Amino acid sequence: MEVALYISTINETYFLDVIILAGGMGTRLQSVLPDQPKPLAPIHGKPFLDYLLRRLDKEKLIQKVILATGYKSLLIQEYYSTHPYHFKIDFSFEQSPLGTGGAARLALENTQSDFVLILNGDSFVEFDLEKMFLSLVSEKNAGVILLTKVLDGSRFGTVKIDLKSGKILSFLEKVHTGTSLINAGAYLLSRNALFLWPREKRISMENEILPFLLAGETLYGYVVENPFIDIGTPDSYRQAEDFFKADVD
Repeated sequence: MEVALYISTINETYFLDVIILAGGMGTRLQSVLPDQPKPLAPIHGKPFLDYLLRRLDKEKLIQKVILATGYKSLLIQEYYSTHPYHFKIDFSFEQSPLGTGGAARLALENTQSDFVLILNGDSFVEFDLEKMFLSLVSEKNAGVILLTKVLDGSRFGTVKIDLKSGKILSFLEKVHTGTSLINAGAYLLSRNALFLWPREKRISMENEILPFLLAGETLYGYVVENPFIDIGTPDSYRQAEDFFKADVD
């Protein structure tokens, strides 16, 4: 079945579950955000995670969001025990650190959709979810990674793609200091492909799952040129105030 047929019947039959990776300790932020999970980092008086959830609230095909929690998980669960969003929020909890891939695999137990949107809980970029979905060639593909351009790629691994087909060719280490195409922390992946990985095992999304899917030659990139932010360092966290300024003006 072509993915376009899914889109044509979104309002009738199709839905998409979302996993937000919200379990990291945020070690580099401890100096400015002690004793608080990174996804709850306040920006203009609201947790960073709220900006992600407000963006998802615009997408009516999303029926459920699973927050994959770990460090200070009770604070996140208490904050989102009630919420204003149209979708249901569930929680997944890792007893010990499982890495980005392991946390996603654990949360996968609470999903049902054929493809699952996985988001990093500490980064943000605007993108058109429907167009990203349509960039899948067919339901047999392993998935699509959201990519964006940044002026300095030294903090991020860079990605090389075939510009004609969108097929990802390689992932490169954090060595490129100029304008770079980077992984923007949003993955639309086949649920069946993710179930190939063991449950409750420490796995890296970036270093294990994505290279494995790439080896199967079924991984594509969807490129946007919108502003990108992550709050992984004190400097980038401080920049988030300006980044989201338009949301509060």
